Amino acid sequence: ASRAINETIAPIDIREPEGSPTMPKKEEFVLKDSSPEFIKAAGVAPKGREYNAECAKKPGAIKIDEVLLGTKLACVAITDDKEGTLAKVGKMNPWHIEALKMITGSEEEAHKPLTHILKAHFNLECDKIIDYSGWSGGRPIDTQGYIAHNDEIVVVSFRCTTSA
Repeated sequence: ASRAINETIAPIDIREPEGSPTMPKKEEFVLKDSSPEFIKAAGVAPKGREYNAECAKKPGAIKIDEVLLGTKLACVAITDDKEGTLAKVGKMNPWHIEALKMITGSEEEAHKPLTHILKAHFNLECDKIIDYSGWSGGRPIDTQGYIAHNDEIVVVSFRCTTSA
């Protein structure tokens, strides 16, 4: 049961996107749920908790599918319905484009409007795209995100700042 997570997640290409800055690694780590071969090859002690599918069946338990959905919904908050937003954001951090490519299945689909991505990939209706930048109380405000819903969930998601 503890290895069920490895069977539900497709392998991810972790190479640096072309043109991205290389950051020095502070520490190598491997999750306990990694395959035994991966743990052995990494040469470091695994960290974290093992995912237990039986525990996930209990009321109130954290389910890996919900964690993954939340992560994806947070990632798509980096874009909006304006033409060229993802391309602009991707110049500063190409990982945003890579994340949306993984979520949507292609680079072409990743560059489509947020409302399209929410509907096509999550069956969500976008209620509001939030885009507020300015000054309040002498401090800069930079908030972007969205509110979306379907018959099962309501999503309120905000992104990191993309302004320098």
